[in-house]
Amino acid sequence: MLHENGTFKPSIVQVAAEVAQQKLRREIDDFISQSCHLLESIYDPFLRWRSFLSGKGTSMESDSAAASTPDESELPPTPVALHQETIPFLYESFETALADQFPVLAEEMLTVFGAVVSGARHNALRAISPATTKMILKTVRESGETSENVHVAAIYCSAKSVQELHAMPMDERQLDISLLIEQYQQILSALAAKDSVTLATMVEGIGMISKILRRKTGAVAEGASTEELQGLLAKHGMIETLLQVLKDVRLESDLKKTLLPVAIDRISLLLKNCDVACQKMTKINGYAKLFEVVGDQGPPEIGTLRSILAMATHGNSSVGPTVIKNIEPVLYLLRWIREADYGEGEDWQEIQVWLAERLRRVCSCCIQNKMLCCQSGVLLELVECLKAHQGLAHRSSVELLRLSESLGTHSITPYELKQFIMLLRPSVREVNDSGEQQKKFPYKSHVIHVISSMAKRDGYEACRRYFDVGAGCKGLSVPGIREWQGPLAGFTFHCWLRLDRVTDAGQQPARRRQLYSFYTSGGNGFEAFITADGVLVAAVAHKKEFLAVPLVDHPLNDERWHCVGISHAAGKRPFGSR
Repeated sequence: MLHENGTFKPSIVQVAAEVAQQKLRREIDDFISQSCHLLESIYDPFLRWRSFLSGKGTSMESDSAAASTPDESELPPTPVALHQETIPFLYESFETALADQFPVLAEEMLTVFGAVVSGARHNALRAISPATTKMILKTVRESGETSENVHVAAIYCSAKSVQELHAMPMDERQLDISLLIEQYQQILSALAAKDSVTLATMVEGIGMISKILRRKTGAVAEGASTEELQGLLAKHGMIETLLQVLKDVRLESDLKKTLLPVAIDRISLLLKNCDVACQKMTKINGYAKLFEVVGDQGPPEIGTLRSILAMATHGNSSVGPTVIKNIEPVLYLLRWIREADYGEGEDWQEIQVWLAERLRRVCSCCIQNKMLCCQSGVLLELVECLKAHQGLAHRSSVELLRLSESLGTHSITPYELKQFIMLLRPSVREVNDSGEQQKKFPYKSHVIHVISSMAKRDGYEACRRYFDVGAGCKGLSVPGIREWQGPLAGFTFHCWLRLDRVTDAGQQPARRRQLYSFYTSGGNGFEAFITADGVLVAAVAHKKEFLAVPLVDHPLNDERWHCVGISHAAGKRPFGSR
């Protein structure tokens, strides 16, 4: 018994010491967590950071929710200045492998950093520095494989830093915004290289671009335009990073298919109304790389194809008539239809028919789309698709023929017409490149009907020469007229006019459309334009007076042809020679 008691007592002491140590550790953890909560409430009393995490700080929420939640610009900044030891404390904590050993505390400390950046600009100016940039990047690169929440928190901190730094004057920044953009790209690349990365983490990381570009009011703060930030992201390689992440991410094929529309939608967001991003996408051959990634995953899902179509229209391709802003995705989709080889499965044929039908609807929904498609060589791509009819479902071929008829009726060159007639020759595609016999072209009667419809050209679409006075166009303009004595001799303008009801999804209606504008350098002259509501306005500016006559009773945006005549004449005075 004495021997047993002698060996049992040290064990009791050891267990008691271990229990006390674990209790002390829990108490320390609780103390640090509560301290982090205190710092968050001090530096961000209006919970801007929590709003950013939940998505309420972006323009993606509904109108009712936006009305019930106060705008960030209406909230006063926190008066508390950042303590000089706060950022060093956070930095030194992450230098000691905190993310691996204490992932919960690491998440809490990143929350403190986000609260400091979100709470007030004077604190964000001091917090966003090269040291904190290094801290966030190290958190993702060197953290363990199970720290998913830490990864997501680091992504949010990086995105919020980019957003806030872009809103600051350049002379007040501690570092260039390009460094933060590169950091965000390195975080995405580091996550894609991890073996145990989850789909949810990648969706959060890639989807964060929407939060970077948007606030609750739909614009970046205080004069810094969204287009400018889009250009900065594209200029510093964001599009290349997204394409590379899609290629390198270590997810299963089914999960990659789920990730594809998320990344494509963000690329579309970067391209929307941004010439710099569009030029960058073309320069890096981004469309070919994108379709290569899509093709490597097998037959695509409907959501992926819908996102690519939305890339062409800068909006939702399934809601109403939309103007094509980017023709490249349409051309690549047509090439991909004829080149993709996924067998003769029913699923692939249904997807192919759906895509052909949507392409027909988008390309022929309005005269602007037809004009752009005809100018960009879509008819030649359709001919090549019809030549590869063996890989097309019957309904797909019919939809492509209907699109050919619609575009050819609008405009067709002699060379394009020759290519359609070549489809009627008996020798077309009967022998392939290797000398094997192939099926004869089965749609000759359809092609004859298409060519006949092109020659017929009936209806309002028979108009072949016109001026496009869409949004952003100045119409007929003669700037800098040297001499003008006022509306004495008179002026008459006559035209046939047809307006489409075309607005971009999620945006305000198009701005006014100008018919003509004749002004001197001194501001005298006359003009006529159509407002966003379709009201025709004729105006005269003379001797610091601006007189306008709106035609309110007869709006013109009903998609019908109108004969418009406007006469400017000098007014007759009851007493006087003029």
